[in-house]
Amino acid sequence: MITFYNWECPPRFLDIDGGISYLVDLDKIFKGQKIDKFTELPRVVSQSKREIRILKKLNSLGLKYRFVKIIADTNAYYLTPESLQRYGEQNVKRKFLEFKTKIEGGILKYPARTKVFLFTELIKDYQQLYDKSFQKALKLLKQDKLVSKWWIAEQLKRTKEHVGINEAEKLQEFCFRTIASYAAEGLVFGRLSKTRFFANCVWLNIEEADERTITITNSLRIKEGKDPLPMLFM
Repeated sequence: MITFYNWECPPRFLDIDGGISYLVDLDKIFKGQKIDKFTELPRVVSQSKREIRILKKLNSLGLKYRFVKIIADTNAYYLTPESLQRYGEQNVKRKFLEFKTKIEGGILKYPARTKVFLFTELIKDYQQLYDKSFQKALKLLKQDKLVSKWWIAEQLKRTKEHVGINEAEKLQEFCFRTIASYAAEGLVFGRLSKTRFFANCVWLNIEEADERTITITNSLRIKEGKDPLPMLFM
């Protein structure tokens, strides 16, 4: 059994003070209405037809697989921890659970065995590994020992274009935390791949099909002498 997975990031926006808020009107989001030019609509809204075509293609190959949608709720805890203080952790949690419910409704039409998990649910048995890996990656980044400055520059560019942060210090911190989260995920998915419920996991990537994604995801794995994670770009 192969576990193909991809991500659904909870929508967020920059408030008037420059903070990142996840307390959005999800009814509007799931109708395809953006908050601002930086809004990333869920894939079950913007990419559903494409994902269905891909799943049908996998079906035609006769593969035995499951498809998993992962809600990136860790973004609030690791990328923007200040958001939890500003808007209230319980408020943010409720919004993420609402988002998960709406994603579950969106996948009912998918032609495959599909499940939805909060990432915090998936890593609950590996929380210590994730935390340790995240902090290690963050430390190495600040010492210029994890990835080259070129990849950091690429991530800075992507962050500015997709999130809208302009203040240099905040932009760099968000960028470093993003790279560190990818690196930590690289190690945790290695463990998850050996479990029964997430066996042989492969990232089915239809959005970030570039070398940057491969590099930062595998950065800690390479540091520790591990093979790169399997990814399928379509």
